[in-house]
Amino acid sequence: MRNHGGDPAWLDRFFGALERLAASMFIRRVYTTPRVTRYADLLRERNAGKGMDATSFALTDTEKAETLAHLDGDIYLVTKTRKYVLLRLDEMLAGKPGVS
Repeated sequence: MRNHGGDPAWLDRFFGALERLAASMFIRRVYTTPRVTRYADLLRERNAGKGMDATSFALTDTEKAETLAHLDGDIYLVTKTRKYVLLRLDEMLAGKPGVS
């Protein structure tokens, strides 16, 4: 925000990438230590000037496959995860931000 607060396109890309990472970890139920480690790695890369090219933003093929497997499984039996997924689906289907 400090360096790109006046650039809405950059902020949109940044928060999109951050949400993608956070949502994948949330859906996969990644516990605290690896989650904090990933965010710390991301902060280090950002401070080193890597910007949107920070490798910690990118999901590995394994992380993508695990996320898809969770979404294809019994995810809707987990209340917190179910609520997040359904709210995001609603937003996407409505074609506008916010819950309808």
